[in-house]
Amino acid sequence: MEGIVDVSLVGTILKTVIMLAVVLACMIGLLYAMRRLLPLGNRHQGSLDIQRVGAFYLSPKERIEVMDISGERIVLGVSPGRINYITTLKVGNDISET
Repeated sequence: MEGIVDVSLVGTILKTVIMLAVVLACMIGLLYAMRRLLPLGNRHQGSLDIQRVGAFYLSPKERIEVMDISGERIVLGVSPGRINYITTLKVGNDISET
């Protein structure tokens, strides 16, 4: 009688593991489909093209960023609590030549 109980217990554990694998596979597939099909905040919205040109780190949490926004280069000061406008670079200035 004990052998029958052991086989039944192994079968139940095996079914549970298989069903858990099926549920996890369905969840992963659903998350993948949602990520591919639904619009997220990182995708371009409108015609504003923003790119990071470069950065100069002043400390671990403070830096100066150069951003290219629709062809205009803007210099920003970035710290944990603020983003400050510093200046706009002329078209002829290229920070990558330094």
